[in-house]
Amino acid sequence: MADITDGVESNDYLYAGSDTLADVGWYTGNSSQSHPVGEKAPNELGLYDMSGNVWEWCHDRIGDYENGAQTNPIGPGTGFYRVR
Repeated sequence: MADITDGVESNDYLYAGSDTLADVGWYTGNSSQSHPVGEKAPNELGLYDMSGNVWEWCHDRIGDYENGAQTNPIGPGTGFYRVR
């Protein structure tokens, strides 16, 4: 196994740290709520909860952005759907 500090993937796991999602993450099959970080096994780099648990919900709504280079665009001010 690779040293966890070198950043090299040492195994070809299906999920981050295991071939079995229940070992490394929470999902609809084993939970109905979010959980604190670190209750499942970490991946090879020692990072927890890289598979499952909760979606990240961004402030940005889905829509078109202006053309050209931008720094931290916020997207449209209205709309139902958000980026996740």
